[in-house]
Amino acid sequence: LNLQLIANEFYPSAANKNIADEMLDYFFSLNIWTIFDIGLWGNVVTNFSDQNVYLITTEILSEMNEMPSNNKDRIILDSALNSLSVLLKRHNRSLAKKLMDRLYEYEFPKYFMYQKTALAFYQCIYRYLWEDSATAVRERDTILATVKLLYSSEEAESWMDDFHTAIKKKKKA
Repeated sequence: LNLQLIANEFYPSAANKNIADEMLDYFFSLNIWTIFDIGLWGNVVTNFSDQNVYLITTEILSEMNEMPSNNKDRIILDSALNSLSVLLKRHNRSLAKKLMDRLYEYEFPKYFMYQKTALAFYQCIYRYLWEDSATAVRERDTILATVKLLYSSEEAESWMDDFHTAIKKKKKA
């Protein structure tokens, strides 16, 4: 089902709506989220409504420790950040804010620096879209310089592409 749903992004068909519905039923029926389930969600999150993205992501976050400490927590955070990215790109201000606030409730240890940096970056996108765009651009540039230094130029460019994708609709308005 997962592969069919991903293929739907490239070759849409009416039959794939049924697959998305089946996957949604599967996610809502889970009592315990495994690493597989969380990774699966991260791969197909773009196929679901904003409300379902928020609801399932907050359910996944309930599986995480108060202070993230292990590989499962890292996968949960990566999945939640992916969901936040989807909500921002869809310009859903209220759900993006609620999810961002929920993520900021956690204390990130130093070895979760990538996730902490990504969350700060998504906050810049939020600020650009709905608050102070000049401040957001300054913060974005600082974060991207950090990403370039700690990770790579390619990673920083990828984040910049995400920024431009997320703000695209605002520029046209």
